[in-house]
Amino acid sequence: MLGQTKQYRIHSENELSKRIQLLDAYSPLKILLRGYSLTRMDGHCLKSINDVEVNEMIVTTLGDGELYSKVLKKEKNHE
Repeated sequence: MLGQTKQYRIHSENELSKRIQLLDAYSPLKILLRGYSLTRMDGHCLKSINDVEVNEMIVTTLGDGELYSKVLKKEKNHE
């Protein structure tokens, strides 16, 4: 039978491993590598088409790099 100290250490190591896996899964880079992107203008994240105007420059970050784009057109969702 394992001593209490050794059992506690094994439990702690397992918990630490689970937390490391969670942190890794939620890391911004991992999210980008799954196909998501982040679009910014002047260092601020765009959350709405109202945050940018036609002809303005935007930067989109993907998992493997960045795209620099000029807004040609805006179109609202049909809700």
